[in-house]
Amino acid sequence: MIHTLAKEYGWSKSQIEEVYPEEAVVMLRFLAFERKDEALQEKLDYYRANVDLLHIQHGEPEKLRDSFIQTIEKLQSLKIHINTPEVDDDLPDYGRLKKLREFMGRNQK
Repeated sequence: MIHTLAKEYGWSKSQIEEVYPEEAVVMLRFLAFERKDEALQEKLDYYRANVDLLHIQHGEPEKLRDSFIQTIEKLQSLKIHINTPEVDDDLPDYGRLKKLREFMGRNQK
């Protein structure tokens, strides 16, 4: 117990002797939970990295690109218009106007 507390907190033996026995038990449990959490986090990071590699190698690149763009948009509060064409509602659609004129011209004859 003394060795563990000295190693983790950098305390001297006299500092450790000032700790109540009840507190020492709680501290040791906390250290055990921290170590377990760190080990689990390392495993999760390892699995996540490998799943990402598999997805990149075998996934659909368009979906990966779209999810990446959405992640960046969420992080930066931006809106990137790569996949969707930007439409300016103020400008008239000349193609549709031309088709409408042609249609109206045919019906008037």
